[in-house]
Amino acid sequence: MRISSVCSVFVLSFKVLSTVRCLTTTTITTTSSLSASSIWTESAIEFAKQQSLSERKKLLAEEGSLQRLKGQSIHIRGERVDSLSLKENDYDTGCVTTKIVHFQRHGQGYHNLVGEILREAGVKVTVDSTDPNINPWLRPDFVDSPLTETGRWQCAQLQQVAAGLNPELVIVSPLTRTLQTAKITFAKYYESDHAVPWVAHEACREELGVLTCNKRRPLSEIRTEFPKIEFFDMIDEDTLWNPHKRESSQSKGERIYSFLVDFLSKREESSIAVITHSAWLFHALNAVIDCGDDLELSSCFLTGEIRSIKLIFSSDREI
Repeated sequence: MRISSVCSVFVLSFKVLSTVRCLTTTTITTTSSLSASSIWTESAIEFAKQQSLSERKKLLAEEGSLQRLKGQSIHIRGERVDSLSLKENDYDTGCVTTKIVHFQRHGQGYHNLVGEILREAGVKVTVDSTDPNINPWLRPDFVDSPLTETGRWQCAQLQQVAAGLNPELVIVSPLTRTLQTAKITFAKYYESDHAVPWVAHEACREELGVLTCNKRRPLSEIRTEFPKIEFFDMIDEDTLWNPHKRESSQSKGERIYSFLVDFLSKREESSIAVITHSAWLFHALNAVIDCGDDLELSSCFLTGEIRSIKLIFSSDREI
């Protein structure tokens, strides 16, 4: 694709973005781009597989990023769960804490859509480039990118699944796309007789710095759209996002570890939904949580995908 064609795609994208941001999270329509029998396209599934391979290689090449089994006072083990084990607490003892965590990646965001359009057109986009023609996520127009129509549709398709998970608490990244995802997917637990506490937590945010899609809007704007959510220890302006420096793997791992050990594990609820982001989830399951040899469990999440995982927090790794 020629650079001029790339730019024309961006211009069209930016014009639509402001309209998409204004759509309510309850407006759901079926999109013709996806099969009615599948939430994800074959190309999306294949891209996630390839991304899992490349991201694992990148982690292994980054000295100091894989510290999940070294030097941490609390070891976190992750195990896949089924419908039977969702209610189990067989590891709960004085020195061990377990939580059933329903991890979800946000539905398709507008920044995801533009990446897909460019990849399908043959443009090799990458978040590591400083050229906005192949790294569109550097552009200011993508600040706090919302869900697309497809993203909202994906979340709506998962409402029935989420309704059966029975979370006692919903924790969500304070970025727009994750808040929209949580409100649609876990609608049963937001405004109904089944409502549970909702907490937006900065530690669940996507990789910080440089990429504008990961910059949070002012809290004063977000509160008006999500008034029933508690925004934990948060100020109005986003001071965590640095326009000139991306968060390191080590820093990201420490942020995730601290969230899981110091916040999530200390909550009284045993079943918790956490709605977050792709890089956050991949790093959590490959550099913070010990998933053993279960490569499928620790692979990249598709947009909107939910995985229920038993987290076992212990100071004794033999347990």
